[in-house]
Amino acid sequence: RDFGGRRRVGWHHIGKSANRQLSFARPSPRVPQDHSTISAFHGTSRFAAELIEKGGFLPSKSGMIGPGVYFSRDPSKAESYGEVILKLEVDLGKICVIEHQ
Repeated sequence: RDFGGRRRVGWHHIGKSANRQLSFARPSPRVPQDHSTISAFHGTSRFAAELIEKGGFLPSKSGMIGPGVYFSRDPSKAESYGEVILKLEVDLGKICVIEHQ
């Protein structure tokens, strides 16, 4: 898979308190359509953010639902994964809805 393709990284350092700096409303529709483009957030370290900006995303070897690149439409969720939050435009493929952990 090519995770370095079209990306517009908003290289915004939102900081330690995204909830105080962003007003977040649940995205509509809750589940986006297959093959649509959405705005989303990816939390990571400053070092990893610089690597992503230079070379694109590399899929993780594991994760809650397997290997891949993880992101959230909720910036406060992304914030829990690192000090830097990247704002992304993400081209989706087929959507898989996970109702519980």
